Amino acid sequence: MFLMLLSVCIAQEDIESGAEGSDEDTKNLKFKLLFFREDCFNEFLKFNIFYKDCISITISKGLGYGIIIGASAVKLPQVFNILKAQSGAGILVSMFYMEAYMHIINGCYNIHLGSPFSVYGENFCLLAQNLLLIALIWYYERNVTTLKMCLVSFSILGPLTYLFFDFMVPVALWKLLMNIQIIMVAYSRMPQILENFRNKTTGELSSIMFILNTLGNLARLFTFVKETNDVLNMCTSGLSAVLNFTIFVQILFYWKNTQKYKHLQHKGEFSQRPSLVKAGSDEGSMDEETRA
Repeated sequence: MFLMLLSVCIAQEDIESGAEGSDEDTKNLKFKLLFFREDCFNEFLKFNIFYKDCISITISKGLGYGIIIGASAVKLPQVFNILKAQSGAGILVSMFYMEAYMHIINGCYNIHLGSPFSVYGENFCLLAQNLLLIALIWYYERNVTTLKMCLVSFSILGPLTYLFFDFMVPVALWKLLMNIQIIMVAYSRMPQILENFRNKTTGELSSIMFILNTLGNLARLFTFVKETNDVLNMCTSGLSAVLNFTIFVQILFYWKNTQKYKHLQHKGEFSQRPSLVKAGSDEGSMDEETRA
């Protein structure tokens, strides 16, 4: 499915690249007070609020900065869950590795394009939180070798340094990285979705984090539509929203199984692997509560 979506996005990108100049006059205008495009600001002072696309572009700017503010705390519920349980049970750390690469590519690519900060700023907030989550999972797993930690750290911080200094990156590499973004998004979430399905529990995954991620992806999709012509970014945000929402639904669906597992694990009747839970009558049940 995601390969089909990738091909559609690439084809659409080629179509739209010829039409980029149509709104160039308004795209190049500066913004006042962060939110108001220069021509819109002047018209708003005259109470002409329906001038051109001023309402939608102002809302888009507000959403963009709102996303950045929200992103600075969106993964804290997951951090809290891990600290509270002193465990990363049920969480595939590879999900956060892949997310880190995606945030590096997205953030640096938009710097390369000269996109407004409101379009990409959250990537660096999320990257910092991902690194914290990786460190916590490593700490509580206690079986990660120093060599592995060094290799993973280098593989994340190395590309960040290289891509951030954009003058060293050939245009062909930028295009390649953005073209494989859809595959990276799928790989960052599908293994966790399959793991949840196989175990019939969701371990220490945070429902709050995944619903906030979904809402953030949808809001970011809107800002990409309004402020850029980058179809690949739009497709990436759309697929991210679908996959994040899928995990959120799984957390609700396997809620009772997860609570049963945690209770038995607390009593010492199960090992660290959630897959050892025997799903009986509780399997697949949905509780009305949502897990923090």
